[in-house]
Amino acid sequence: MKKTLLCCLLALTAIAAAGCNSSADSNKNATDTSATQAVSSATEATEQPTGKSYIAKPNYIEDRDVDINNTTSQGRFCYSQLSDKQKLYYEKLRTAVEQQRKGLYWNNRECTAQEIDDLLNYITYDYPEYFWFSRENTGAETINDKLVYRVKFHYEYDADQVKELQGKLKTVTDEFLKEAKKQKTDYEKSLYTYEYIINNTKYNQKNATAGYNYFTEMESDDVLACWNITGVLLNGDAVCRGYTQAYQYLMNLQGIECAYVVGDNHCWNLTKLDNEWYYTDVTWGDPFTEETDPETGEVKYTEDGIDYSYLNMTTEQLLKIHKPDPNFKLELPECTATKDSPTAIRGDNPRD
Repeated sequence: MKKTLLCCLLALTAIAAAGCNSSADSNKNATDTSATQAVSSATEATEQPTGKSYIAKPNYIEDRDVDINNTTSQGRFCYSQLSDKQKLYYEKLRTAVEQQRKGLYWNNRECTAQEIDDLLNYITYDYPEYFWFSRENTGAETINDKLVYRVKFHYEYDADQVKELQGKLKTVTDEFLKEAKKQKTDYEKSLYTYEYIINNTKYNQKNATAGYNYFTEMESDDVLACWNITGVLLNGDAVCRGYTQAYQYLMNLQGIECAYVVGDNHCWNLTKLDNEWYYTDVTWGDPFTEETDPETGEVKYTEDGIDYSYLNMTTEQLLKIHKPDPNFKLELPECTATKDSPTAIRGDNPRD
């Protein structure tokens, strides 16, 4: 009987001890879980939806979620000049822009805020088709005592608008490509694209003078479109950025490498034809005359045809009229070839 009682007491003691250990482990696990959640909230938080169709996504992209060797960025001018590490961060940012994520958390031990800003610029230069992305209003901010950056993205169109505009762009570009495919040489493709944009677009001097940072005050989608490919391809109305991005976009669709180059308050293209680089300024190829009505004071702009001297220029020719932005950190090639210039092929008139 005593042995039985002793066994029972020992069993109860063991259970109680196990219960205490279990309770301690539970408390420890709860503490660990809270700590994990605290860290997680800084790196994997989801944003509240904005816009009618915005789908909130975790605002963190793992290294394994991108592949720098299997991406649409391959062959893009800026991307091709980056190190593997820079390409990894570029692809994370680009994925966020493509998916229209509102934010992206970033450990600042990986990349500085300036490096992030540079990569965001390169994405803008490489991807004219991301017309919804507003680089000017996107940037990195430091949170959590400078341990983490939060990249806040700004988009000029919500997901419904993007889908609608992409559908319209496809219709237009499909028609463009039907004719473009008849052009046999790289030169013919560049000439056709140059003429197509100029013949179908009017330069918007008023919006160019107002500047990009003022268009939101105008509350007009047409004004906004002047600054991206939709202005040229859907509205026939644009400023230099719209012209330049549209030329880049249409040349890329034809399989020709074409880059976006930034200058002092202007931009133009760098195009690779027959393995040689050339500069093109399609905006300046669309001249206009400015006249002021003596009675009303209204300024009117009259289109003056096509100026072919800005198609497929050398570096020497370009530098007579433009200077690249000194803050542009990537290498620009020296353009010396002339065989695909209009005058070399056709004389003074490329259509003679």
